[in-house]
Amino acid sequence: MVLCLAALFVGAANAATTYTLPDGTLPSGCTNASSTSVTCTGNITLASNDVVKVSNANLTWTVNGTLKFSSGNTINTSSTVSGFAINAKDVGAPNALQLFGNLTATNDMAIKSNANSITGNLVAGGRIDLGGSLTGTLQAGGVVTTQYATQVTGNISAGTSFTSGGGSTYGGNVTAGGDITSGSGDKFSGDVTSTSGAIKFSSSGNTVVGNVSARNAVLLQSGTKVAGSVTSSNDAVTLEPSGTTVGNGISAKKDVTLGSGCKVTGSVTSTNGNVDLKSSDASVSSCVTLDSNKKLNLGWNASVGGVCCLSGGAGGTCSATGCVVNNSGNAAPGACSAPVPAPLADYRFDEVAWSGSTGEVKDSSAGKVDGKAFGGATTALGKVCNAGTFNGFDK
Repeated sequence: MVLCLAALFVGAANAATTYTLPDGTLPSGCTNASSTSVTCTGNITLASNDVVKVSNANLTWTVNGTLKFSSGNTINTSSTVSGFAINAKDVGAPNALQLFGNLTATNDMAIKSNANSITGNLVAGGRIDLGGSLTGTLQAGGVVTTQYATQVTGNISAGTSFTSGGGSTYGGNVTAGGDITSGSGDKFSGDVTSTSGAIKFSSSGNTVVGNVSARNAVLLQSGTKVAGSVTSSNDAVTLEPSGTTVGNGISAKKDVTLGSGCKVTGSVTSTNGNVDLKSSDASVSSCVTLDSNKKLNLGWNASVGGVCCLSGGAGGTCSATGCVVNNSGNAAPGACSAPVPAPLADYRFDEVAWSGSTGEVKDSSAGKVDGKAFGGATTALGKVCNAGTFNGFDK
């Protein structure tokens, strides 16, 4: 009998509570200010397996203190009403959290469990530590860190640094004010940008579908693959061996270094540094441009599509000699081909018909110098010569 009573008391103590916002049972210290607002005066801690249901759309739950979730909490997951939002001073969720709604913290947010499942946007004035799955965007005024195998579908913005735990998938752009550091095996579907810091893709097997851009140094370690371009506006770019690739060129202020087996499709430009292609088989498919006072160092079996040893800065004179140190075992690279100048206008003459109206003969270039047909000109094949007026001149 005593054992049975004890079990009943333990069961009662551990029983989960279901809260219904705004008109049902509310957490202690909370009141429903209106049909779309619930406010809590102090800290709120949900017990394990507590459930929060939301009955009205566009409801905001405001906690004027710290909101702490516990294991197994589900928030607005049964009804999933639209427009639900939670605002708190700080947010902590050390264990699995299921949430359908936006979550905002004035200060910091720590929701690290790999079992988290959140549909909504996360915003914090300070740092965000995230694990699990987020279907939405993430914005922090400070540091952002993610755990191993985190999934985020939307854009990520960190006011300072961003550090990934590895094995993670990011569906949008990742932007940070400071340094960006990947784990191993991360997948980035958008651009990766550091406005004031450096970027490091740790080995191995990271992929970036978009462009990579940083103010400071960019380091791509073994097996990193960037489909877009790589840019360092104020420092160096380094590709470490092996199997590291860039799909749309590199631009750096300082040195550009390609380790053994690294490949760049497109051009490489260094405004004030050397370009080193290490032994063996490092390659650049197009032109390498660097200051004539710097060096293009070609290691064994390295290759480039051409070289421009630039004198006189941007718009200066290119040469294929004077800046190349060729230890490739192959012939020295030739001069880069001169770029094809952009057209002043591009008339396709593919309109269905003309009537002599202004602007009806379309310029497909960026200049948009549209023309007017005259003299009964027709769009019939072979009949468009000497048929229009463009900026006052007959063509």
